[in-house]
Amino acid sequence: MAIVVDGERIEVIDAHTHMGISPALRIYGCSTDRYLAEEGVKTMDAAAVDQCIAFPCALPQTDYLEANKIIAEQMKRYPKRIIGFLRLNPNYGPQRCVEVLDYSVEKLGLRGLKLNPFFEFHIPNDEDRMFPIMERLRKHRVPLLYHCGEVWTASPALIADLASNFPDVNVIIAHIGIFDYGEDAIALARRTDNIFLESSTCVPVFVRKAVKKLGAERIVFGSDSPYTPMGWELDKIAKYSALSIDQLRLILAENLKRLIQRV
Repeated sequence: MAIVVDGERIEVIDAHTHMGISPALRIYGCSTDRYLAEEGVKTMDAAAVDQCIAFPCALPQTDYLEANKIIAEQMKRYPKRIIGFLRLNPNYGPQRCVEVLDYSVEKLGLRGLKLNPFFEFHIPNDEDRMFPIMERLRKHRVPLLYHCGEVWTASPALIADLASNFPDVNVIIAHIGIFDYGEDAIALARRTDNIFLESSTCVPVFVRKAVKKLGAERIVFGSDSPYTPMGWELDKIAKYSALSIDQLRLILAENLKRLIQRV
C-alpha cells in the first residue's frame, strides 16, 4: 500500500491503535463500543497505512488477559496488517502481571506492552509493581509503549526514571507528552538513550523539535485510532512537519520495525 510523497512510496506502520470491546470507545467519542480487526483494516485502507500495532481498549476493572486474547485473535485474522501488543493492569500485583505478560508473549505471540497510568492508576517508577514487569520485558526483548500526559502519574519524568533503570528495554513515550509535557518528554529523551517518542495527538511543532534534538531515528508515528482520525495524524507527519523523505521513512516505519524485532 504505502503513501506517496514527492513521487516516493513510503511504508507506514501505525504504532498506536486500540481494538476491542469496551465502553471506553463510546465514552471517548466512537459511535460504538466495538472496534475490531475489520474496522481497523478499513481505517488503515482509507488512510493508506500498511500495518498497525493494536492493543486493548481501556478495561481497568480487569487484568486484561481476555482482552489480550482478543487482540491475538485479530492479529491471526490479519497477520500482515495487525501487530498485537498486550496490556496489563499493575493494580493486580506483580505476580499476576508477570503471568499475564508471559502468557501473552509466549502463547499469544504479542510483541510489546502498552501501559496507561491514567486508566490503570499506578506510578511508572514504582519499584515493587513495575520493576518485575520490566524484568520480564527485558527477558522477552519486547518494548513498552507508555501513555504520557494529562495526569501527573503519566509524566515523562517518572517514565524516564523507570527507563533509566532498564537501559536494555526500549520505552516509547506516547503522544510526545501531548501538550503539557511535550518539552519535558523531548528533554528527558535526550538524556535517556532507550526512550523513543511517538507522535499521536501532539502538535507538529513538537515533532519538528523532537527530530531536531534527537534525530529522526528516535521518533515513531502513531495515530491513537480510533479516538483520533488515522489519516489526520498521518498528514500531520507527512505534510505538515517539514520532514525529508529519509526522515519520513524512519519515522513512519523503519524505526518501529527495529523496535519490535526480537533478536
